[in-house]
Amino acid sequence: MERYTQLTGRAPLPPRWALGYHQSRWGYRTQDKVRQEVNLFQTHDLPLSAIHLDIDCQVKNRAFTIDPKRFPNLRNFTQELAELGVRCVAINNPGIKYSRQSNLFLEGQILDAFCTYPNGELIIAPVWAGKTVFPDFTNPDVRTWWSQQFAYLLKVGIAGVWNDMNEPSVFVSWGDPTLPLVAQHDLEGKKGDHRQAHNVYGFLENQAVYEGMRQYQPQKRPFIVARSGWAGLQRYAWTWTGDIVSTWEALLDTPRPISAGILSSATHLTIIYPCGNT
Repeated sequence: MERYTQLTGRAPLPPRWALGYHQSRWGYRTQDKVRQEVNLFQTHDLPLSAIHLDIDCQVKNRAFTIDPKRFPNLRNFTQELAELGVRCVAINNPGIKYSRQSNLFLEGQILDAFCTYPNGELIIAPVWAGKTVFPDFTNPDVRTWWSQQFAYLLKVGIAGVWNDMNEPSVFVSWGDPTLPLVAQHDLEGKKGDHRQAHNVYGFLENQAVYEGMRQYQPQKRPFIVARSGWAGLQRYAWTWTGDIVSTWEALLDTPRPISAGILSSATHLTIIYPCGNT
């Protein structure tokens, strides 16, 4: 592990709150629902350091949005949670809604930010927001533009970012559920297709998010959790296992922490922490 991280990079210290318990599930559609969940943790005297908002908090599942009708006064709400020791982590997907009513789509078009076919046509594929286009994170100008989108989320108190669907993943009924292999990428000016870019797509997205958080909040350590990356991702983000069910069997399938010993059998699970408490 020491030699691997010497080669690919070592993880920076996370914010202290990120070491606590995180609650993440589909269904927190409103501010009141989140508040109710936090209150239940307090009622049962359970520790809670962060709560994650899935795409159901967004406006029609669109990236970089939080529905102001269901989350009014978000800045005050995140401050309320922070006073209770709870940080708010918001999900984001790399796909941008293909719509001329989207300023982000129009900006990306002017910047030539989106992946295309060899003939120059935009690659459009279905994801959660519907017809979607995909930023080319192998272009440094696109990464800079992406970094800038996080300014307002940080200003309203979002403490961490959850990058999902960033293999990149699309909804198709045939072939690989990702971009076509002929998708064109900048590749830092070298130019190429998705066969060369696929494995680093999520990695470079996380790099852009990390640099954006460092730029707008230099006094804070970024917290990013990602579904996809590549060797060296640990320099920018933590990883998660994908969707699992709430069972002991599913828990056993998740990665075991290196710093803690885990003893298990068919009937119980014991986690032994480094401090010696069980």
